[in-house]
Amino acid sequence: MNDVRKVLGEYAWGTPSSVFRTLLFMRGALDSQNLIEFLRSNMDDVRIRYGTQFSDNVISLYGFEDTLVFRQTVLKKELANEYYYQHQRDHTSHTLYNYLLGWYIFENCPLVKNTLNEHFLLRRPNMEDLYFSEVWPLVSILHDVGYAFEGSVLPTSTTDETSGLNTGVNKANDYFTNHFWNGLRLTGEFEREKIKELLEISTPSFSGNTLGEVSAGLCALDTLKAVRERACEKRNLDGFPIGRINCLCDPSGLPNDPFELWRRHYEVYGVPSMVNRLEILQHAYQLGQESGLQGKAEGIKLLDHGVCSGLILINLLTLSLNVHSRLLKLSARGPGIDRELIRRLEGAFTTRIHNPSLDPLWWWTTGVWGCAAVALHNVQQSRDMYGLTETELPPLELGEDPLSYLGILVDCIQEWDRPPTERTPALVGKLPLQGIDVELSTVGDRIRVKFKAEDLLNSERAKGVRKVLNDSLVNWNEIVEILP
Repeated sequence: MNDVRKVLGEYAWGTPSSVFRTLLFMRGALDSQNLIEFLRSNMDDVRIRYGTQFSDNVISLYGFEDTLVFRQTVLKKELANEYYYQHQRDHTSHTLYNYLLGWYIFENCPLVKNTLNEHFLLRRPNMEDLYFSEVWPLVSILHDVGYAFEGSVLPTSTTDETSGLNTGVNKANDYFTNHFWNGLRLTGEFEREKIKELLEISTPSFSGNTLGEVSAGLCALDTLKAVRERACEKRNLDGFPIGRINCLCDPSGLPNDPFELWRRHYEVYGVPSMVNRLEILQHAYQLGQESGLQGKAEGIKLLDHGVCSGLILINLLTLSLNVHSRLLKLSARGPGIDRELIRRLEGAFTTRIHNPSLDPLWWWTTGVWGCAAVALHNVQQSRDMYGLTETELPPLELGEDPLSYLGILVDCIQEWDRPPTERTPALVGKLPLQGIDVELSTVGDRIRVKFKAEDLLNSERAKGVRKVLNDSLVNWNEIVEILP
């Protein structure tokens, strides 16, 4: 039997020729035992523990370790069942399964891999497999960190303030006030304020817990002048296509509004349809917090977790790069600066210097793109909830943005081994789907996912997956077959 967990395990560590194995395990950077235990576990707590350890290793490998603060916050909110949505499910195992399933599809479906490689070539030639390995963790393992900011306002409420946002707001304030600077060995408030003054750095501020205040904090990128100037200086290096980088030499080339930044990225890479999608996305995000949702959740106001994920990720990636870029510029100056403080900060960055996230060209070609894909994923799957028609937000085509497409594809398919935060199914109601009831295989150039047909509930689940895929993606059945 092609049990999905067994197939993914054999792919990950039993196929010597797999790119996944070559790029990750052969680098000696990951402990395969965590993944083995994750896939063989039969209890939710065991699976979540090993899944967390493996995912944390992947994230740290590519220099995204600061994001783990928010990933852990989502897990703790789920364990404490702090969500208004009664059918909230696990996202720790879910996001790791997305990561593994995406790799499996990338290597076994030529249509997906070839289309992704075409887009990789536009951004960073001759690094296709490595490129995927660097951007995919953002779009899979980290695509739901925005649940840290999940909180709703009921239609009858007289205020847009909600206690559901408190956990995310407190964690964000602590990160930007303390955690980030502690990681740079600046533990004293005086030192931090001195460095911020020297580097002219401002960090996001979350002054309240209304939807609007939290949204404003998430959208507050600092000016990107130093990042743009470093990218412009490096544009002739590393084989980047000059025509796609020259925009960074334009003083107005990098807006510091995240939505404008994402639209600018797609403009530069010649995808006007994605520019339009990002405009619709911003409108839906604002609608959700100002007017409320439609359909079954009519009138409920909230911040879309997918957009919040993209926003917090672009903030985290940009802050480290901004500080590093301004530090390099400041270090070249003559007398008049606190050399000892600068040396300490430089020393803190030496342990991160090989992280791709500190490269401004990586940030522009990969980080910005990955965060945009994350931001889009939920609204693209839930347009009815935001009152959007198919004309306004049509299903996404693979050729438009294969990174967003693959992220949404695996997100829709991955339904197994996701325990609900509300434990009611242990007594009554619909039982969760187990991995042993799902089969995964490759048939020709397509991936086959089969939910055990003898269970009527699984047949309904398969039908539900097909429906959301039809609503979200064009010609997904050329890539995946969902049975029964």
